[in-house]
Amino acid sequence: MSARLDDPEFFARLTEAVIELHDPRSIDALVGVLGTGSTRTPIALADFWELAAPKVLAVAEASDNAFQVDHALIALRCMVEHIREHPLSDETLETVANLAEQRLTDPQLLASNGVILMKAIDLAVALGDPRLRKLVESIASDADAIRSRGVRGPDLVERVQRHSADRLEGIHARPSCD
Repeated sequence: MSARLDDPEFFARLTEAVIELHDPRSIDALVGVLGTGSTRTPIALADFWELAAPKVLAVAEASDNAFQVDHALIALRCMVEHIREHPLSDETLETVANLAEQRLTDPQLLASNGVILMKAIDLAVALGDPRLRKLVESIASDADAIRSRGVRGPDLVERVQRHSADRLEGIHARPSCD
């Protein structure tokens, strides 16, 4: 059986094989396939910690692809959640916090379904920064704060509020980083 170059299943299987290598030389390839198939990609990138952080941050900051941003934010959250075992530099942590704040405060092209906002909430709570926590608290308590960030539809607004409240109560984000 031959694989077509535009076959998403082929790329997902290939990504899984690359992940199993646990080789830092695969960081660029894994960043390149963020959001395209394997849900293990963000967690695999997180396992490279500081080595992968700048490239993952670049995707989270600049991509206009919601799937890429979603996976990049998951990878960053996983890095932060395991910071005791694998410290990140102060500069990286500051950049991650600034990114979380930006994704929490600025209405985004990718905001309408709330997914990116929820991933930013997950990252903000994981960082434990009081300033970011205050932003998440305002999102959890004020539906207008969510609508002002570009989320549309009462069901979606309610979902983002519930998600925020869950994170603030200590309910773990999904997917798990373990």
